[in-house]
This record gives sequence, C-alpha cells and structure tokens, in this order.
Amino acid sequence: MWVGGIFDYTVGRKQNNRNEMKKWNVAIIGLGFVGKLHYDALRRLPNVHVRTIVVHKTQDIQATKENYDADVVTDCWQEAVADPQIQVIHNCTPNALHDEINLAAIGAGKHLYAEKPMSLTTAGAEEVLAAAKAAGIAHAINYQCRMNGAVLEMRARRQRGQAGRYRAAWWG
Repeated sequence: MWVGGIFDYTVGRKQNNRNEMKKWNVAIIGLGFVGKLHYDALRRLPNVHVRTIVVHKTQDIQATKENYDADVVTDCWQEAVADPQIQVIHNCTPNALHDEINLAAIGAGKHLYAEKPMSLTTAGAEEVLAAAKAAGIAHAINYQCRMNGAVLEMRARRQRGQAGRYRAAWWG
C-alpha cells in the first residue's frame, strides 16, 4: 500500500489471474470540511468504495444519506471501526478525537489514513506509531498542502532562485 511514501490504492492488481485492482472498502469518520474533501477524492478512484460515512450529529444522518453515496451513514465511529467489510479508515475528526479513533482502528486491523496531527502529544503519537507498526497495517498522516499547486510552484521558484528569502508565514 506504500509507493514512494504515498498511500496507494492501486495495490493488489493481480487477483484471479487477471489484471484487476483490489477493491477497497473505506469508512470516512468525520464529514466536516476535510471529510468532504476526502469523500470527493475517494469517489473518483475506481477501486475504492466509500462504504461508511460517520457524521457528528444524529440529525445529519438523513441529509447525508440523501447527498452522499455510502452504504452506511451513522453517528457512531465505533460501528465503522468494527465493520469487517471495511479495510481502510479515513479519520477526519477534530484533533482531540484522533488518538482514540486511530488506536481503535489500528486495534481492529484497519489501514489508517488520518488527518494531522496524529496526536495532540508526542507520547500519543509514539503510541499510535508503535501500535501501527506492531499491527503491520499501512498508516499515513495527511499533509494536504504538500502537493498543492501553489505550494509546489513556490517551492520550484525557490529552487530556481526566483523568489526572495522567507520573511513570514501565516496560517490563521
């Protein structure tokens, strides 16, 4: 599942003596701004099926069922983690929920693609990493700006000497 440090959904091409890609069932836990971006990206991959979407509020379930193509829409992330048909969890929840969900997903043997930060503490991040390595699952933290067109262009300009020195950076 890892190619050049990138989570690769094209693994498993030679199944049934044909050149087919493995079909991945995915759960997106958290359908806020970032979760919607994950959904949009995942639905474009031919071998990925968004099986489950986990929303924050019970009252959001019906609207999510009407507007998104998923087999299951729930407000219970534990249900998604426990589903034996899901191979990959996309954790798009608020930062304070990352440790518990990441560790539960790893404990259930699910591959994990989580939003940053991995944890709110260094000790928490080390625990998640150790658990993932011990479980032998693929795991990644999303840095969505890394491949952003504007970021790549600025990096290229800096490398070509076409940009001045950095004076300030602001995220806010």
